[in-house]
Amino acid sequence: MVGTWHLAADDTDKVTGFEEELQNARASVETPTTTLENLNQTKADVLNNLEKESAMKDLELQESVLQSDYDVKRTDLETEVCELEEKIAAGMESESLSKDLDCLLRVIGKTECGKQGISNLIEGSDFQDAITNTDGCTRLIDSMEGNVKGSQLQKLQKVEVGLQEEQKVSDPLKKRCAAAMAGKRRCYSLLRLFSGGRLGFATTRVRVLVLRIATKYNSEFSLSGLHSGKMLTTSYAY
Repeated sequence: MVGTWHLAADDTDKVTGFEEELQNARASVETPTTTLENLNQTKADVLNNLEKESAMKDLELQESVLQSDYDVKRTDLETEVCELEEKIAAGMESESLSKDLDCLLRVIGKTECGKQGISNLIEGSDFQDAITNTDGCTRLIDSMEGNVKGSQLQKLQKVEVGLQEEQKVSDPLKKRCAAAMAGKRRCYSLLRLFSGGRLGFATTRVRVLVLRIATKYNSEFSLSGLHSGKMLTTSYAY
């Protein structure tokens, strides 16, 4: 009985040891899993912060451009105000000056409202949503890309209209050039006949007439070429 009891106690100790080893093994497996999850979360946070930082830079650039435009307009308006003050000092008509001042004040008010609207947009809920929410940031970026694409489309449409106008001008010039070239070739053929003596019997009056016709076609051809050059120059300038 004593030996049997000792054997059972040993088995219990072994089972307890196995259970401890099993728990340690489970803990060893769970620790890397938890670490990996933490790393993935950190990676997601970093990517989110990078997107927010990019959106912030774009908005800061837009604000800088708008601020520059505002400063230029404000300077122009202040110059006009100074000119009006000089007119007042010089004794200009009060009614006309009053209208000019009212107009300037309205423009200044609109400029101030526009600046305030921009500030509210940057500091408002839309911007806060953009920097705190991935979907908001995506919508903001899509909106800015849409504005850029719209501007590019307008420029392309203007270029297309210019090309169509240029085509309308170039087609008649091409026809005139072709006609002038054909006439020039005919005149050269007549001149070769004269130079070869084949029309030696022709009168001096006929010779002079042929030379005048050749000169006329040469002039028309030169003018057509000149107009074509101007057209192409205008196209490149556009």
